[in-house]
Amino acid sequence: MKHSFPHDLDTATARSVTDKAFASYAERFPEYKPQMRWVSDHRAEAQFTAKGITLRGSFEITPRTIDMTLDVPRSASLEEAHV
Repeated sequence: MKHSFPHDLDTATARSVTDKAFASYAERFPEYKPQMRWVSDHRAEAQFTAKGITLRGSFEITPRTIDMTLDVPRSASLEEAHV
């Protein structure tokens, strides 16, 4: 699953915005144990746990977008379809 957020920011500001957005999410939903770490100047890896399943994803900063990708296990996708 991928979402792209358009921006016209420099890399440092886009990274700061990403940090603040994730920190806000982590504060609102601590029960999901959200974690994020930057692995390069433009890419962060993230994970959280929901319903006993650890979901992993990434944030990628490009010149025009902040791309958020979440790897959703097939079993989680099927469960969501039945809710």
